[in-house]
Amino acid sequence: MLYGNQEVANAFSNVETVCDKAKDLLDKKEYSEAVALLKEEIKKVKKFKVYGFEEYYAFDEMFQFEIFINFLSGINTKSKKNKKRVKTAPNVIWRTEPIPDLYYYCGYALVELGEFEQALNTLRMGLEWNPCSMDLRFERINIFRNQGDIESLHREAKEAYKYVFRPQHLARFYRDRGYGFIEEEKWDAAIASYFLSLAFAVDDDDIERANGELGYIEETTGKEIGEPSEEEIVQIAREYKIPIGIDERLLNFAQRRWEQSMQNNDEDGIKYYQDIYNAFIEEE
Repeated sequence: MLYGNQEVANAFSNVETVCDKAKDLLDKKEYSEAVALLKEEIKKVKKFKVYGFEEYYAFDEMFQFEIFINFLSGINTKSKKNKKRVKTAPNVIWRTEPIPDLYYYCGYALVELGEFEQALNTLRMGLEWNPCSMDLRFERINIFRNQGDIESLHREAKEAYKYVFRPQHLARFYRDRGYGFIEEEKWDAAIASYFLSLAFAVDDDDIERANGELGYIEETTGKEIGEPSEEEIVQIAREYKIPIGIDERLLNFAQRRWEQSMQNNDEDGIKYYQDIYNAFIEEE
């Protein structure tokens, strides 16, 4: 059954209000009430995820949308097989409502209730709306951390890395990998990870967290940690397959979009893509 445009709009009209109510319930630690509220709203929007010839997504910012279009959806693929599939695929529509937040808050509340598998599944469904959401991906990593499932933590972190293009997210990625290496008592990899995290830290909280973990390693191993050289970090990173810096594919794409914006005299685009690109080039 297909509805009119107004019915579709109505299906998403309450998302922001529900998110605000859910945040208030979470602040009051009323987790069961938050889950009930969020699940009801998720049920309402979910049936419109794919609607006729359209499929809805909800990205946090433009570069996420472009990552999806250029690297995930197959729309710009050179593969003849994928191009044939795309011809029958729905049109991608970016909705501005914070739909992934419904899943994030619900997942968070479920964790507080000890419903870890439900939380993981809820967050996974949220990624269907925004595969590039760092909030959803880091929350999944946090669940694996709490469960002591280090293999899944590393796997999820490696998947999250594919979508990282902000320094604060890269700093978080290295901290998550570092925690996994601590649990495995791979001290050299953990130390390298936390120094990489410090290299991309954007605020005092990032720095404090990484230094706190380095202090824990010193206390646990009984050995004073000296800052490794760049060559040592590169060697350790190669051994443990830890990527250094942003994915080269995303960096190159940001540079191309920056250059295209300059050619088109798009001042907003110039600043946006320049910020993404320079955030990592300046680290070198």
